[in-house]
Amino acid sequence: RSAHSERQAAAIEETAQKQLRKLKKLVLVVDLDQTVIHCGVDPTIGEWSRDPKNPNYEALKDIKSFALVEEPILPPFYMGPKPPARKCWYYVKLRPGLKEFFEKIAPHFELHIYTMATRAYALEIAKIIDPDGQLFGDRILSRDENGSITHKSLERLFPMDQSMVVIIDDRGDVWNWCENLIKVVPYSFFVGVGDINSNFLPRQQNSMLHLGRRHRKKAEEEELLTDILDTEKKLQEKIDEEVKRQEEKLSKMTEE
Repeated sequence: RSAHSERQAAAIEETAQKQLRKLKKLVLVVDLDQTVIHCGVDPTIGEWSRDPKNPNYEALKDIKSFALVEEPILPPFYMGPKPPARKCWYYVKLRPGLKEFFEKIAPHFELHIYTMATRAYALEIAKIIDPDGQLFGDRILSRDENGSITHKSLERLFPMDQSMVVIIDDRGDVWNWCENLIKVVPYSFFVGVGDINSNFLPRQQNSMLHLGRRHRKKAEEEELLTDILDTEKKLQEKIDEEVKRQEEKLSKMTEE
């Protein structure tokens, strides 16, 4: 990167930070899969959600769904004719308490989505968790822009200064366990389906689906609620730390 573009980036970032300080906000970077939602691709989910007689119907009443047209993933050295693109349906379950969580933290943070999924997928999930676009707007970074499906980097979002940024993610390894991270308990609802963005899982599974809500123990439900409350507490601590840091900075400037 040239010195000129670096200066430009620094100036833009400084302006953004001044605006955030004026609004008394920090930045919160939010992961999607198994942090705020769980997504499954098993067609059985759709079948059960449309069948009032199915024992899992009640548990599936509030799931959201969308379809993406996707190119087939071909094995290495495949020389045959290219199969046609296919429509893949995704079924999304929001993490319990998510709406209330966003309502509490929105006044204190500028929210960003950072996912290792594709942009098309991220935009569909954003429509579900933020239908009015009031939380995240166009602040969405995906695999398509990041260029990596194994690691996330705060420098991609904030190249000059990451001190005002907090992250919530169910995985710490992808962030190299940086100090900005608040690791949350992974949220799994469609048990047996796993993380749809894992490189090691098939895109679809034909095995019977066992739904987490139906089989989850009460202790696990309580753990999820405790995790949300704990995350809120840690976010408040981060706010307090940054406020104190800014106050000390201003105090030093005044003394000088």
